[in-house]
Amino acid sequence: MNSTRILLIESIDAVGANSRDLRVHASTLLHAGCRVRNAAIESIHAAPLHGAPEPSGDLLVVRPDARGRAKLAAWLENEADAIIVASAAEGGGEAGRWIEAASPLPAWWWPTGVTPASPAAAHAGASRSVAARTARWIAAGPLPMLPITVPSRSVCAGLDASVLDAPHARRGQLPLWDGDYVLSLTALEGAAGTAAIDAFASLCAMYEGLDFVVLADPQSEFERLARARGIGFRVHFAGEAPRDAEVAWLGAASAALVAGHAPVSGGLVLRALENGCAVIPSTGAATAAAIDAWLYAHGIAGGASDAPFAERLAQVVGGDARERTRRAAGQRLARAAGPEALARRVGDALDSALRRRRAA
Repeated sequence: MNSTRILLIESIDAVGANSRDLRVHASTLLHAGCRVRNAAIESIHAAPLHGAPEPSGDLLVVRPDARGRAKLAAWLENEADAIIVASAAEGGGEAGRWIEAASPLPAWWWPTGVTPASPAAAHAGASRSVAARTARWIAAGPLPMLPITVPSRSVCAGLDASVLDAPHARRGQLPLWDGDYVLSLTALEGAAGTAAIDAFASLCAMYEGLDFVVLADPQSEFERLARARGIGFRVHFAGEAPRDAEVAWLGAASAALVAGHAPVSGGLVLRALENGCAVIPSTGAATAAAIDAWLYAHGIAGGASDAPFAERLAQVVGGDARERTRRAAGQRLARAAGPEALARRVGDALDSALRRRRAA
């Protein structure tokens, strides 16, 4: 393809996303033959562990406020053929709405994660802090999807179009937890969090040395629930994991749960699978149906689809021969989603979208 000039906007609007994803998507476009300028809208995270990629003349990182929009507006004056908004929110969410209004350039949405089916589903039982962080980014935006996925085969565009980040150092191969554990990739919320605690409690009688580690700050509601179930000493809130430590967490986990309502980065799911970690969305999670549908479509879901959540979790933790086969298949699937592997699909999609735009 010709060297298409792309302004790439990375909206960091899902659990497991950070500004490193900007480089991953830019790399995919570069492999597709595009010339790329990058910007990141940091919508959720402000902590140092979510710092920007290495600074360069082609990079802009802004906050989703008036000052950030002013900076982005000036940056959009760069010459380009098209804009791509990489976002978990459908249609680019708030970022997509603003970009469409701020620039006459053709713009498309690159789906990067799994979002709840509706804002109501996202906030049902959710904590106020999580609801406040995600409220602006859940409603659908106006941008058409870049046709990266094949509609007849896709069951979740945000996972089919996600790109696997390159592997990073495992902190000297040192484990981050002494013993076996089930890992929650998200903060616990509402019915999904309760189902996760209850399912883990059912495992405790079978596995005396098994712990439950939640990659989030302490949550008093669920700490009380764990104590009420008699497993308070086996449930631990380890805080959010930076990307480099995330690999070590995933590589040693018996299973990875999604037990919240916030949007989930597709890259996070791919990184879990690439590290041989089974992913199971908790009953009641707002994104459970979409994640499960994708896992079952690819034959890598743990447990029977009609089995209770606790039973599915027990089957995954048991790690029989079928489970090992599924994990190996998940690793192959994730590794086939690297920047080079997706470059041709992205390039063809962009060419097709531009041709249709010109024809119209």
